[in-house]
Amino acid sequence: MINVSIDARDFVNWAGGVEFLINMLTCLSYVNTLSDTNRLKITVILPRREETKEKIVERIMAVSPSIERYYYDNKQLKDVIQHIGSDLCFVVAKYVRNTSVPQIVYIPDLQEEYLKELFSVEEILSRRKSNRYLFNVAKHAFVTSNTVKKDIDRFYDSPDIKYHILPCLPMLSEEYWDTSYVELNKYKLPQDYYLVSNQFWQHKDHLTVFKAANHIVNELKQNIHIVCTGLMEDYRNVNYIQLLKRYLDDNNLWENIHLLGFIPRSDQLEIMKRSYAVIQPTLFEGGAGGFSAQEAISIGKRIILSDIEINKELSTYTNVTYFAHGDYVDLSKKLISIKTPVNGYSIKKIQELYNDHIESLALFYSNMIDEVIQNGG
Repeated sequence: MINVSIDARDFVNWAGGVEFLINMLTCLSYVNTLSDTNRLKITVILPRREETKEKIVERIMAVSPSIERYYYDNKQLKDVIQHIGSDLCFVVAKYVRNTSVPQIVYIPDLQEEYLKELFSVEEILSRRKSNRYLFNVAKHAFVTSNTVKKDIDRFYDSPDIKYHILPCLPMLSEEYWDTSYVELNKYKLPQDYYLVSNQFWQHKDHLTVFKAANHIVNELKQNIHIVCTGLMEDYRNVNYIQLLKRYLDDNNLWENIHLLGFIPRSDQLEIMKRSYAVIQPTLFEGGAGGFSAQEAISIGKRIILSDIEINKELSTYTNVTYFAHGDYVDLSKKLISIKTPVNGYSIKKIQELYNDHIESLALFYSNMIDEVIQNGG
């Protein structure tokens, strides 16, 4: 049996990270179903017990009750992974020094090189220094798209690293296949609506969506409703949310734009299932389309997607429509051109897609782990 640990502390502080962690654990747990004996023992390293949300622990246990949890204390990470007997450790954008335990470094993206306006000079320099060290010492890296690998090649020299690129195979955790029990009356949703399901970070580009709605409503004199879910905070631009609200005020769009804020995930997914289509206007992602696009694909929903390079990795899926990123006129044209929604959501369909994708993803993780163990990390 291989003892695999995951340093999850950087995952659990943001919604997308939690979903990534749950999908990863689901795939790793599935590895044990591919043979007669359990191949992997999985331990998740979490923040201190008092800092870890109970819901996150519940979701981890829902994946598999055999997953062990270690709450971070004052030990250095190298001592933690030695204490729990790790044969291999997944770490996020860091490298653990002075340990013989093989490591797989997850590199989310190089956002600071493309969206410099969102970072201070000190942050950019600090990230570059950290990355230079990381790419100099790491032996195995794990990325979620070919685009991230191309970015690393563009900005850094890392000839000695073996890169493992996660296949773009969207799937939705079984716990959310059936959300028909969710009561949505409290949200007072319009009958027909598009959905934007992102945190309100500036690079997610809600403003282009709002401008498209303004163009449709106030210039083309047509009606449209857009529902937005997601945490309404951007720590890197504290004025951004007020800017968006002021735009809605100035253009009398409050009857057309519905801001629900951060809501339970089951509610968010039921709202997605009932939507006309999902809009993903993002200007930057580390994984193709971000989670909202991949969720939409997982449940057979139409997605209207910004045409940044990484998002084009989803072009092989049906029901994907691209618009020129940052171009509200093009987005409005795409919204108007979609005359009928994609209907027919069913648990059977989502299960078939899940079964197709989970096996391939589990094999990816299994093969990656075997290679790292055999070659050293």
